[in-house]
Amino acid sequence: MLYFLISNLHKLSLTVHTFPLSLAKVKSILQKIVNAEDEEKRLNFEEDLDELITNVQFANDECDFGMGLELGIDLFCFGDPYLHSHILGILPLAYNLLKRPKYAEIVKFHLANRKKSHNLNTLD
Repeated sequence: MLYFLISNLHKLSLTVHTFPLSLAKVKSILQKIVNAEDEEKRLNFEEDLDELITNVQFANDECDFGMGLELGIDLFCFGDPYLHSHILGILPLAYNLLKRPKYAEIVKFHLANRKKSHNLNTLD
């Protein structure tokens, strides 16, 4: 398990959040999604990712922004263009909630201009 210690700027306290899956499990979910044979299978595999995104939203509601930051960075580092919409929904929000709006701008700009290579995975 990974632990994130994020300074909670709203309450001036510290929040410790445990990410529910290992990096290997997240990578496995993402590989299944991008390598799915057809759209029906892809949508079935996406259910695990949707559950993580829902958990991120709950954590954000509780001013616990580390889970969104971690999942967003995992998706970003995986590098597949199919995941860009998910990245744009998670990572810029995490940076904005952490009062880091310039990082959110950088992520948005980078994804709009990302190299169209087939091997952008940096999770290996």
